[in-house]
Amino acid sequence: MGYIMLTTDQETQIIKSICETCGIGVVDALSKSRKEELVSCRMVIALCFRNVFGYTFQQIEKLIGLGYSSINQTMRNFSNSLEFNPYWRTRYEVSKFNCEVISEANSESDLWFEVGKHVAQHTFNSIKTSE
Repeated sequence: MGYIMLTTDQETQIIKSICETCGIGVVDALSKSRKEELVSCRMVIALCFRNVFGYTFQQIEKLIGLGYSSINQTMRNFSNSLEFNPYWRTRYEVSKFNCEVISEANSESDLWFEVGKHVAQHTFNSIKTSE
């Protein structure tokens, strides 16, 4: 997995898209709150940036405002729990798919985000109706 360089605007748009998929506001998701749904949304963000874009823990720390050890431990626990939690597994898979679509785009316009968002939303709706 190689590192994919994203602009700050692209990072912001991706975080916004992931938060929309998770049904959480961006401000809430990036807060220091320990509410389970907010922590889970932050972990979806962290896992997507780590697994799709190759971000380091230090880069993820800057994105979501948590310390290295907190991110490392929480990501590990969350990754293990995805096997048993279909609600968050679905949201992670849709967000990851969205990020993969974005990472494959060759355009530097805003079109890459809109296409990824619409494809992911369609996939999410399909998965949701089959649950």
